[in-house]
Amino acid sequence: MAGVVPRVRHLVLELRYKPSLAFYGVMDKIGLHFVDQYPDWERSPLTLEIRDKKHQRRATITHNRSFFEAVDPSDPSSDIDRALKIFERLRDELKFSDVMRIGIRQWASVAVNENFDKFVRDLSKKFHPQQEPLLNALHGRIDDFLYAANVRTDTGWKYHLKLGPMERKQWFELIPYEQAIFPKGAFEEFKNSIPEKMLFFDIDGFREDFTYSELQSVVASIRRGTTEVLTDLANYARG
Repeated sequence: MAGVVPRVRHLVLELRYKPSLAFYGVMDKIGLHFVDQYPDWERSPLTLEIRDKKHQRRATITHNRSFFEAVDPSDPSSDIDRALKIFERLRDELKFSDVMRIGIRQWASVAVNENFDKFVRDLSKKFHPQQEPLLNALHGRIDDFLYAANVRTDTGWKYHLKLGPMERKQWFELIPYEQAIFPKGAFEEFKNSIPEKMLFFDIDGFREDFTYSELQSVVASIRRGTTEVLTDLANYARG
C-alpha cells in the first residue's frame, strides 16, 4: 500500500538545561508573555503550566526542564514552532547557553481496516525472525507483539522507536491523559477519533549536549528525520 503517512496523535517536546535559581524570579514574567495564546494556567511554588484548552496544547516550565504538549495536532510542525517560541523566551530570561537534551516524542497511528489477526501475523513476519527453532521455542502462535529499537542516525541525533499492532483501548493504557488539557466534552470526542484497530508508532528523537545556538538546526533535523522514519516504516509495514 503506497503512500501511507502515519497521523501524529500526540506530540511532546522536552528541553533540559542546567538548573537555574533565576527561574523563580522570572516564571510569572514568562507566563504573562504568553497569556493571550495560553489563557488557562496553573502555578505552584516550583512550576508554571500554561494551557490552551481550545487547541489542546500546554507547556510546563521548571528550573531545569520544560515541556510542550499538543494532543491531536492538526499540523505538528506548527506546534513544534510554538514550542520553540516558548523555549526561546525561557532561554532569554535564564541566559543559559547549553542544552543538555532536546527531545521530540510523537505517538502516531495508521488505521487498519482488514482482518486484524491476519494483519498481526503478516506484520510479525516483517519485524521478527521466522526461523523454525524460534517458532518452536515460542510454543504457540503470536497474537500480539512489539518491535523496539534504539537508533543512532548519521546526522548525530538518536531515537527510541516502538511500533506494533494496537487496539484503541491499548492506546489509552499506554498514554495517560489529563482532563485539564481538554475543553468540556472534547476528551470523549478525541477517544472516539482514535482508530479501533491500528498500527501504532512511538518515536522519541533526541540529541544531547550541544549549544543553544544549534537548537533550531537540531530540531529541524529531528523533525525531518522522524517524519521520514515514520513514513518509510509505515509503507514497509503496509506494503
